[in-house]
Parts: sequence; C-alpha cells; structure tokens
Amino acid sequence: MARRMREYLHQTQEMKLREFHAASVLPLLSDALQIEVVMHVNKHWLSRISFLKGAEDLILVRLAMLMTSRTFTTGEVAVKGYLYVVMRGIVLFGGRVLTAGMWWGDDVLLYDESYFSPHSACAMSYVSALRISKQDLTSVISKFPAAQCKREDKLQQTMEALAALVASALKVVVVDS
Repeated sequence: MARRMREYLHQTQEMKLREFHAASVLPLLSDALQIEVVMHVNKHWLSRISFLKGAEDLILVRLAMLMTSRTFTTGEVAVKGYLYVVMRGIVLFGGRVLTAGMWWGDDVLLYDESYFSPHSACAMSYVSALRISKQDLTSVISKFPAAQCKREDKLQQTMEALAALVASALKVVVVDS
C-alpha cells in the first residue's frame, strides 16, 4: 500500500507544480501577458480539439484556466460528465487508444444526457489529465455567440451520426428478416 501511495504522489507531482505556478505567477502578470502565457502553455492541446478551432483567444484562455488536473492510476475509470484532455499516459475509450493531447468527453456539450456516449474511459497506465465540468464548459461557451454556434454544429453532427447508425441498424434488421 505504501509503495502504491508513493508512486501515485510521484505521478501527481508534475500536475500539482503546474497548478501551483499558474496560481502564483499568473496573477502577477498583466492581462495581456496572462493571455499570452496561458495560450502558449496550453496551445498543444487547445489546437487539437475540433470544436475549439477558430475560437477567440479569450474563450480558450477561460477554458484553460478552468481546467483542473486529475491523475488516474492504471485500471481506474474516469468519472463521466467532464471533458478530459490527456496530458500524459494512455487511456482506452470506446475502443480507441488516446495519448497526450487527445481528449474524450466532448459529449458534455449535448443538452440531453441520453445522447452521451455509453463508453467509459479507462487508464491503461498512470494518466495525467486536465478536465472541465459540463457546467463550467457551457457557462463559458454561453458567453460567446460564435462558440455557441459551434456547439449547435456539434449537436447537429451528433444527431446526423445517430440517424445514420439507426438507419444502418434498420437495414440489418430488414435484410435478416
């Protein structure tokens, strides 16, 4: 037990240092420099999330600053209801392997939880991730009309994918009958 606890604390150290530096250094900077620093530090994952492409810098900064760190042990399952970004490690989600800079949980953008992905994310190694709750994400997005439009596009894409899935399932049933 002591060895597992020591290993976990060692794995969380990098993320805790990141949070400490952000909390202690950023408030000392001017607003413009804060935006520049946050964008620089988080650009590697912000640029990969499709529904954030083309978003204003201010929305990206607000989202990045609301992200909290979480470390998962091997075999641990992530709690649903959050958008997660892998910072380090390997996650298995819906039959896909996710590594640094990849994300899961973008279904939190949907209004109706019945459309959420049924898959759970499982850590295949120690995983350091950033996460933001559905409430925080929608709160930030609602303050920016362009981002709200992107959310609506995501909803439309999800509904089209669901309709295609139902149509293909119906074809299988009809062919088998």
